[in-house]
Amino acid sequence: MEISGNAHQISEIIDEIEEKHAQIGAQNDAQNDAPSKQNIELLENWRKSTHWGQVIMGPPGAGKTTYCKAMKKVMPELRVNSRQVCWINLDPANDIPPPKSVDDETIRPDIDISDLVCLEDVMENTGLGPNGGLLHCMDIIFNNIEWLTNKLLTKYSKHYLLFDIPGQVELNTQNHSSLKKIVDELSYRKTLDIRLAAVHLVDATYCIDPSKYLSAIMVSLSTMIHMEMPHVNVLSKLDLAEQNDADFDLEFYTDLFDLDRLLDQDNRVMSKRHRRFLERIAEIITDYSLVKFIPMSIQSVESLEKVVQACDVSNGFFSVEGGAATSAMQLPQGYDSEYIREMQEKFGF
Repeated sequence: MEISGNAHQISEIIDEIEEKHAQIGAQNDAQNDAPSKQNIELLENWRKSTHWGQVIMGPPGAGKTTYCKAMKKVMPELRVNSRQVCWINLDPANDIPPPKSVDDETIRPDIDISDLVCLEDVMENTGLGPNGGLLHCMDIIFNNIEWLTNKLLTKYSKHYLLFDIPGQVELNTQNHSSLKKIVDELSYRKTLDIRLAAVHLVDATYCIDPSKYLSAIMVSLSTMIHMEMPHVNVLSKLDLAEQNDADFDLEFYTDLFDLDRLLDQDNRVMSKRHRRFLERIAEIITDYSLVKFIPMSIQSVESLEKVVQACDVSNGFFSVEGGAATSAMQLPQGYDSEYIREMQEKFGF
């Protein structure tokens, strides 16, 4: 009887332990399900409206960060289609210092990827160089894309989005780069479905050197073909180009009329092989006939407006949310000859 009684007590204890385990498991399941339910609600709320943005590309020093700062300041004050801007820094090597004080009004990214991954840490831990480390950083960002999407869903569902990406050329032109996967995930219609346009910045000072200028055009063309998204090419830093003596007027460099003339004006001593190489590049650019530039200077609000209007036309903003006042059926005005001549006179190109 004593053994039977002990067995009964042991059975009750085991049942009690199993019940407690079941309760703990249910609590953990509820905790694990809560974020997913919250994310579902945030995603449903996100999908109630259409979201728009730009992916800012260009070589290092082209002015991508300066462009994002200017857009964040200018876009809320536009005469037509003003919008609040969320600036997302996706460059792990872009070290933007924190505010110095409460009164520091320096414009900074709303979302900074360095909070997730830092290039210096990756290089130190993996032994990779700057380019290899940056490719690895982009892999980390893609594998943790939920970190980025959660921040967008939580706080920036009403904003125009600017994605500031690293300037390394291989990110925009190589098939194995995670950058394209990140952009595809952000624009995928079953997730965030952001209508993105690529803005590719090229330093206007390259115009004085035919080799650099042709190389920049080839990078723009390669990026357009690889990224497979609406694309706006911008000739930036026009206010600095006035310090240089270009061989042609501004419209020649924005419309790419006759690149053979550009090479004919190049009096530098070079080998026949080098010249033939530049001629073949010029032929490829002319054959594709895809690249045109909008001249822009951060000093000119009008030029920034022209870039925004070109993006709104290319990604369909005017078609979906524009009205008669937004000139929905017009071509981007940044390519107009009259505007280009005005910019030339203003900055003495």
